Amino acid sequence: MRYRRAALALLSILFAVCVYRAVTQAITVDEAFAYLKLMNGPPSLVFTTYDACHHVLYTYLARISIAVFGVSAIALRLPALLAGLLYFSVVYRFCRWLSGDTWRLLLGVAVLSLNPLVLDFLVAARGYGMALAFLLLAFYEFARFCAGERDPGGGRRLTRSGLWLSASIAANLTMVFPALALMILAAGVVAFRRPGGWLPIQRYLAAVIIPAFLLMVLPFSHAARGNFYYGLPALFDTLRGLAALSTSRAVPLWALLSLAGALLAASAAALKQAISVRFTMWSAPVWTLLISGAGLWMTAAGLIAAHHWFQLPYPAGRTGLYLILLFLAQLISAIEWGLGQERTGKWMGALLGVCASAMLVLFVGAFRLTFFAEWDFCRELKPMLATLEKNRPAGKIIRVAGSFEYETCVNFYRIKRDLGWMQPMSRDQLDSGDFYLFTGMDWRRAADRHLRVLFTDPVSHAVLAAP
Repeated sequence: MRYRRAALALLSILFAVCVYRAVTQAITVDEAFAYLKLMNGPPSLVFTTYDACHHVLYTYLARISIAVFGVSAIALRLPALLAGLLYFSVVYRFCRWLSGDTWRLLLGVAVLSLNPLVLDFLVAARGYGMALAFLLLAFYEFARFCAGERDPGGGRRLTRSGLWLSASIAANLTMVFPALALMILAAGVVAFRRPGGWLPIQRYLAAVIIPAFLLMVLPFSHAARGNFYYGLPALFDTLRGLAALSTSRAVPLWALLSLAGALLAASAAALKQAISVRFTMWSAPVWTLLISGAGLWMTAAGLIAAHHWFQLPYPAGRTGLYLILLFLAQLISAIEWGLGQERTGKWMGALLGVCASAMLVLFVGAFRLTFFAEWDFCRELKPMLATLEKNRPAGKIIRVAGSFEYETCVNFYRIKRDLGWMQPMSRDQLDSGDFYLFTGMDWRRAADRHLRVLFTDPVSHAVLAAP
């Protein structure tokens, strides 16, 4: 009981933190860009426009939210907060199902919920966090189906898993890679067990494909190859980036590969042991370990194939969140499986438990309350704009110039606050202005302009300056 209470207390605190961040943090570049491109105009925009920023299901819900509550950062972020509540709920249910009321319940909840990059996107008004919540729910339902839990509906749990997977894809198209992996695994499990023939898998595939198609067909019909531009040239760059954004430090590649190798060894040992017993006797830790491990490696294979065949870039930061989820699910499943074994398995579980604890220390050390790691230069945007308004010449319409990253943010607040004394910031007008907003990198390049500094962010080194 005490571990359950501790886990619930941790998740309650984290959700309160997410609400606080959603209310207090300034709008970011990508949030403002999505609003200006898809929501600052007629409702038909969401059906006739496609861009990488169009996270379809999230855009629909955010559009409804600002229609009800007005234009604000918190209104745009409300669907992300609700997705965060869902994510925390599923994390608790999944870990309790996997570990019962043991210390591993608290460890699993902490590992899955304290990653700073995951927390960022349970706040930011983008579809990544929502898609991650639905992906975890789909994985949880699929694992319970595989574990043979009583399902009076004759495959309804598998169908529900498909529906949640469909919602994940609709919330963010990047989830198509883990979705394909889970679909292949589901077909394999049903083919092996044959519960009711092929009808369950037919229902499952229909549940995955049809809702996502209906939600996305109109905007996606306007997509072009150039819309899929964001990413990295190498998979190792993806791994390093995800680790750095999760821990706020450079993690050696050998450490990541060593831990991945240990998890692969644990999965192989679990599979070898499971083959020797009846298929229906596999435990929940065995199923989750094998599903998450197979899903992770199949997803990586899909990314590599898409890169070589279609020249799609590898995930960068937020677009690879599903890799974090599958990796962490595999980690806590391996710990649970290993500690239930004897000799080598128990030692392996204990060693992975130490690795998970060390990972938690890094997560807590990187915990952030006032900014998103991928847009840290927006951290002090609100006080910067307040300083700008305080120093502007009375009765004059001013022009803001500087780094192009601030263009959408400034224009969002100009619309929200009805700032008639400010011209719209434009990428074509960045060389001269009455005030300048610079990221830390651009400020170093602009040092020869002899501008006077009005405000500096000590974290990102962003600067508000004037001639």
